[in-house]
Amino acid sequence: MSSLVEGSRIQLINVNLERVGQRDWMNEREPGVGDVAVVEEVFVVDTVPFVRLVCEPEAGFLVWRADIREDGFEYVKM
Repeated sequence: MSSLVEGSRIQLINVNLERVGQRDWMNEREPGVGDVAVVEEVFVVDTVPFVRLVCEPEAGFLVWRADIREDGFEYVKM
């Protein structure tokens, strides 16, 4: 199971965009290396663990939100 929990803040150090599932239709851009994101949800779909991340540097200014397979990104906790 994931070591990430809802509310965790992480910085992405690697992202495999082929592992990104659902994206928020309002995304300004794709998730990228160096982005700081908050874990909104951790869930499983057909035995595959996913993490919903949101990058919102200022309240109300959504840069991106995406569901990414847990094996599709590397991060450091902040």
